[in-house]
Amino acid sequence: MLAQARTAPGLATVRVLGETGYLVTRTEDLRAFLGDDDSFPGATTYRQTVAHQVGDTFISMDPPDHDTYRQLTTPAFRSRSVTRFVDGPLVTLAHDVVDRFADRGHGDLVGELCRVLPFWAITRKLGLPRGDDERMRELALAMFGQRFATMDPATAATEIAAVIQPELDRRRANPGDDVLSRLVTAERDGRRLTDDEIINHVRLLFAVGPPPRRTRWRTCCGWC
Repeated sequence: MLAQARTAPGLATVRVLGETGYLVTRTEDLRAFLGDDDSFPGATTYRQTVAHQVGDTFISMDPPDHDTYRQLTTPAFRSRSVTRFVDGPLVTLAHDVVDRFADRGHGDLVGELCRVLPFWAITRKLGLPRGDDERMRELALAMFGQRFATMDPATAATEIAAVIQPELDRRRANPGDDVLSRLVTAERDGRRLTDDEIINHVRLLFAVGPPPRRTRWRTCCGWC
């Protein structure tokens, strides 16, 4: 099916979870898809997928609001502290995660590394206490109904806010060198992010994964 889709002109129409969708199989089509916000608006897709759990963020907005919120949030993820984390503590953190199953002599690469390290890395980059790593991972997964049936997504989203709010209060009183501090102090043309707006973007960060050093903000959020 994929081979046939790659040879057919245009985007292949498919069914996804009972809805009509498009299958993008060629690089040039992907570029066109991401660049055509009129035909394939990212904000609409966001509102139909994760907005209920995450809340409003810049990727649910159209210009000029999209540009304003992007300019407020982007610098926090391109700061020197994030670069230092990638070049140093991230390696140590990866060893810490692997050490949890290394003594067994085997492990599940996806379940025990790939589905742990990104969430722990996000927690550390935000500047949350070390003991929150696993708890935030569980809440992030539960927010989208994954493997934690005892907690519904709405409760998980609320609990993430409950964890982040006191940390924001501390950063406003005493900013540090972490992502939360930079989001709290970000300002553009007299505009600052509210606590709710910061919490929404933190939920978004846990939804899509850790940001790369270079981030392309367009139809997709670019953090994954």
